Amino acid sequence: MKNIKFLSLAALAVVLSSACKKDDSSGSGGCSKCEVAYKAQDIKATVDAKTAGKFTGLTFQYAKPGSTIKDGTKADFELTTNGELIVKIEGMDCVTLVNPTFAQQGSTELRFTDNCKTMLMYAVSFGADGKLNEVNSGSVSGTYYGQFHQ
Repeated sequence: MKNIKFLSLAALAVVLSSACKKDDSSGSGGCSKCEVAYKAQDIKATVDAKTAGKFTGLTFQYAKPGSTIKDGTKADFELTTNGELIVKIEGMDCVTLVNPTFAQQGSTELRFTDNCKTMLMYAVSFGADGKLNEVNSGSVSGTYYGQFHQ
């Protein structure tokens, strides 16, 4: 019986450690890096020069129950052409997220998942003109928690 419990715990540890790749030394801007592998159903996204940039001083609003981010919290985001989202939220460790996806084909919303530290998903939304609308935040399972905006 003890062997079964040990093997179960060992298997769980392997699954959790392979869920994302964390490398504290290689993230941009001195942030830890969270690299979530693409899934077969994901629509891989790229970041073009039109949408890349630094978005500073954004404020969180519309906090929903379960959100670990409170209304009024400030954040800076940097979206790079090599597909990284650098997230700096006040009161939290910064993180560099990679491997963006689209929610659906033709979408203008880039999704980045942090299942290494915060267990949050960030959806960077742009208008047809390429300008930032907002950065939505939610659980990695898709529950909407609120948004950062200018």
